[in-house]
Amino acid sequence: MYGNPLTYLSINDFLNLAVQLRTVPELLEYLSARRMLPEASLRRVGDEWTLFEFYLLNGGSFTGCTRHDDARQKLEANADAAAEALERNAEHRLYSGLLEYVADCLAVRDPDYAQGLSAHLLALFNPDGERKNYILLQKILVDQRLRERAELGRAFHYVSESVAEQGDALSFQGSHIDSRDRGFLFVAAKNRSKTQISEAIHTLAGAVIAHFRKSRRLVIVDLDGKHYNLALTRLDYQPTADDAGRKYFGYLRMWSVDVSGL
Repeated sequence: MYGNPLTYLSINDFLNLAVQLRTVPELLEYLSARRMLPEASLRRVGDEWTLFEFYLLNGGSFTGCTRHDDARQKLEANADAAAEALERNAEHRLYSGLLEYVADCLAVRDPDYAQGLSAHLLALFNPDGERKNYILLQKILVDQRLRERAELGRAFHYVSESVAEQGDALSFQGSHIDSRDRGFLFVAAKNRSKTQISEAIHTLAGAVIAHFRKSRRLVIVDLDGKHYNLALTRLDYQPTADDAGRKYFGYLRMWSVDVSGL
C-alpha cells in the first residue's frame, strides 16, 4: 500500500524553513531530501536549524549526513563555508524580496494612476472596481524559484539604484531565464512623464523579445522610487525588425548566472 510521507516539525521550525527557502518548490525539495535521513532523525523534533545549515552547506542535499550530531560536527569542521552559505542565502532572500514587495504592492491601485495618461494608455488598464490583470502579474512574480527571483530582483535593484541620485534619468536592463519562455524588462525613471516612459517601454519591450527570442515579456517600471508600473505582452504580439533588439541590447554588457542551486 502507498501512503503520504510525513515530516515531524515544530510550527516554529516549519515557519523558519518557509522564511529561509521562500518558495514552495524549494520547501518541498528540502522535505523530500530530508526523508533520506535515518528514521531516528526523521522522528526527532527540534534542532532543525542544524539540518538546514548542513543542507545549505552541502548544496541542497543531505548526502553524507547520518543524523543531527553528524550534521553538527561537519558544520563545526567547515564553519567558514557554512557561514558563507548562510550569507548567500540571506542575499538571495534580500533581492527576491524586492520582487515580492512589487507583487504585494499590486494588490492596491495607486489612486492617481490615471493622472497624465492618454486615452490610449488608460484603456489598457482594467476599469476601477473590475481589476483582474494584477492577479496575472502577481502569478508571474511568485511563479519563480528563489534563485530565479533573486537574480531578477538583483537586476531590478541595479536599474533603480542607477537613477536614484540623478535629477532626470532613465535606465533599463533586460533579463531572461533559459528554461522559461519569458523575457523581463526592468526600467527605472526619474522625473520623466508617463508619456515618455510609455514610448520608451514600447520600444524596449519589443527589443527584449526580439533579442532574447522569447515569445512573452513582463515589464516592471520603478517610477521615481515611489510607484511601480507593470505590463504584459499581448498574446498576439509579434516583434518586428523595428524593435531593434540588437540596437538596444546587443552591445550591452552581458553575464550569465547559474540559478539551478541554492
